[in-house]
Amino acid sequence: MTQDTQGVCVDTLAHYVIDDVYTKVFIARKAGTFIGQHAHAYPHGHLVAAGAVRLFVDQVEAGDFGPGDMITIQAGKEHVLLALENNTIGACIHNTHGESEPSIVKEAKFGQ
Repeated sequence: MTQDTQGVCVDTLAHYVIDDVYTKVFIARKAGTFIGQHAHAYPHGHLVAAGAVRLFVDQVEAGDFGPGDMITIQAGKEHVLLALENNTIGACIHNTHGESEPSIVKEAKFGQ
């Protein structure tokens, strides 16, 4: 599945659910791609598998992360990732609390 995010494509490579843990693996093929722009009712993790990302939380820059870094996103926080390198691969990891997919409590537009 391909998601058009601000005019740049993000490809979903895989979805997994194991014992109520949902993992979405994706690739941002071009540096400069924004990924995310939403908030969840519960905390979750983001693993950078390859490349590098810049995290923004509630529209404030929160740091740069590279391969092997696990980022914790707190509940209710609007978050977006910016791919800093071509072919950045990441995985969003959620406890779904029995749901089939993570619930999004708020969609957000970066910069608004």
